Amino acid sequence: IAMDDISALVSICAGLKEQKTTMEMTITLSKDQAKQLDKVAKRLSVHPQELVRAAINDLISDPDEDFRRVARHVFRKNEELFTRLS
Repeated sequence: IAMDDISALVSICAGLKEQKTTMEMTITLSKDQAKQLDKVAKRLSVHPQELVRAAINDLISDPDEDFRRVARHVFRKNEELFTRLS
């Protein structure tokens, strides 16, 4: 699934995490996207719908911006050390 497609789904589902309701939706995938989705779903032994739900959940559960900012700072600050250790 292309990130643009998942991003569109996430924007539609914004705020769904706090809600106690469900939402049904229909998305249109290209033939290539559908094949890729089916291939990954089969490899993981899940239904394609479950894979899409998991992808959306991962995206909306992403750490907030403050966490990402602090993590970037720590990685930049220790970049030389990480380079020497690798």
